[in-house]
Amino acid sequence: MAGHRGRPEKPLPLPTNAKERFGAQLRELRHINELGLAAMAARSGCSVTTIGQAERGVQIPGEALVHTWDTVLNANNILNAYYEDMRYEERHRRLTSPQRRAPRRPAPERPIPGDRSEWVADVTIPDGTLMRPSQTFTKTWRLRNAGSVRWVERYLMRLGTLVAAGQVATPRLTPIPDTEPGEEVDISVPCKAHIIPGTSVAHFKFADADGHLYFPTTDYAGILLSITVLDDGRSH
Repeated sequence: MAGHRGRPEKPLPLPTNAKERFGAQLRELRHINELGLAAMAARSGCSVTTIGQAERGVQIPGEALVHTWDTVLNANNILNAYYEDMRYEERHRRLTSPQRRAPRRPAPERPIPGDRSEWVADVTIPDGTLMRPSQTFTKTWRLRNAGSVRWVERYLMRLGTLVAAGQVATPRLTPIPDTEPGEEVDISVPCKAHIIPGTSVAHFKFADADGHLYFPTTDYAGILLSITVLDDGRSH
């Protein structure tokens, strides 16, 4: 893939943080769409420098621009998911920085009395669904607020590693619509299959914006996503 003004693009180093993972994903999607830097800049209304800095993990772009890139690259919200992971990591870094003046808020007491959730159904992508390498998809679960506590400003948080060899890629946090006791809610997470053939499992649990779990004492498995990537590019 040629870079700006036909110059070959320097390969990116292996990503070590969320900004670099976002940049690597941006470049991969751009190459899949066969877009050089200049063409990408023209389609998204930004500069070549902005794209280059984002791909190298030098600077975090604005949210509106990331949404534009996701649309231009037909990324099915995958780029938006990497962006949310990047923002989560930056927020965590600021909270834990020694230079931060205000002390971090302590973890709240949980579980909250009367707070319960129940799994209802896999609305999409049943466990074991076969996928092509790098295939994008949306996983949706249906859950029920089975307790007496209203769910407000909650998130479904991915546990463990977000992006690694053999791991399905998802955002760290996915907002959950506010849900009254007794109501059911659909939670949809944009995902991307890995490139290595085999089964990949991801676990999710309820959390707040700071990553504190609502049900910390329950089974680690939480809500499960399981797919199998084929080695011949065929899916059913």
